Amino acid sequence: MASTRAERATPAQIAPVRQQVSDTIRQSIFELRLRPGERLVERELIDMTGASRTSVREALRELEADGLVQRTPYRRLIVAVPSASEVTEIYEVRGLMLGLMVRHFVVHATDDDRQALVGAYEHCLTVDSSTTQQLLEAKQALYDALSIRASIANSVMASLSSRIVFFRHLCAREPGRTDEWNIEVGRIVEAILQRDEATAEAACQAHVLSATEVVFRVLEKYPWFIRDE
Repeated sequence: MASTRAERATPAQIAPVRQQVSDTIRQSIFELRLRPGERLVERELIDMTGASRTSVREALRELEADGLVQRTPYRRLIVAVPSASEVTEIYEVRGLMLGLMVRHFVVHATDDDRQALVGAYEHCLTVDSSTTQQLLEAKQALYDALSIRASIANSVMASLSSRIVFFRHLCAREPGRTDEWNIEVGRIVEAILQRDEATAEAACQAHVLSATEVVFRVLEKYPWFIRDE
């Protein structure tokens, strides 16, 4: 296992221990310090996080529910290995939910909602694309602003969020992707501000299609990616 005690994250002490442990392991998965298919050994995770066996087990149950950890036929826990069919389905659902969010936003958003969305988008434009974590946080803030009037769609997306964030981490430094993202999302925001529901939804679907293509292009570089027949 590549992670060491020196690499241990330091979450805010106010967070529950289980949450601190799950965040540490989750970030290690996002950054490929724990790679898909790698066996997760309790003793090594205890050493990595400095937490108790109980806290590590609770964190692993949470990560399994999030889809970042899976069990083998022999009941061993490993980092989940994404497959082509899984990626396709996740992004199909994302496209449907994001389209719903956009429609609800156009119809129901207040002036404050629109101002918050514009502010989130403008912040994305100022973030250095080489600072992966800050960039991803800025993008998530924009999606959060966009989902403010679609609570059910937001709940569905929350169930997929860890896997989507994993893919975002993989793609964050793909050459040219940040500029493409800025243009694609800019079209969505512009259409929303014009109250043009059809154009906003079309721009949203184009954005998700582009993201799907980038994810597949990046995943093809990794030997652990499952290419379905």
